Amino acid sequence: MTLTDVDQGFDYAFSAALSVDGRQKNFVFSNGNTTGGRIPKRINCLWITDQFRDLHTHTHKLNTIVHNNSIVCCFRESDSPYGAALYSNAYLDVEGISYRIEYSILECQIYQLNLMVLGTD
Repeated sequence: MTLTDVDQGFDYAFSAALSVDGRQKNFVFSNGNTTGGRIPKRINCLWITDQFRDLHTHTHKLNTIVHNNSIVCCFRESDSPYGAALYSNAYLDVEGISYRIEYSILECQIYQLNLMVLGTD
């Protein structure tokens, strides 16, 4: 695969961002083929947003609160393990928390994942 000037520019800028604000995270990817198929990998990534919202399931806030946690995470395509399921509605674990991939964008060899977790804890 030939890298274009744009690819190289994104790689340079991404490397700079990782050196300033990158975080080592333990990922466990689904292989997308088997129910028990899990692929662990430690990845240096950008953990861009971590938004936590309380959602009330009733207009008068009388019943259970549901929590929605939304994260945008970026890492290099070369850091993702072979066979990892990185598409919408696939699941992966990060630091022991299971997330659903809302959407996945691969551009200039950099993945951007929007991860969601929904819980009532």
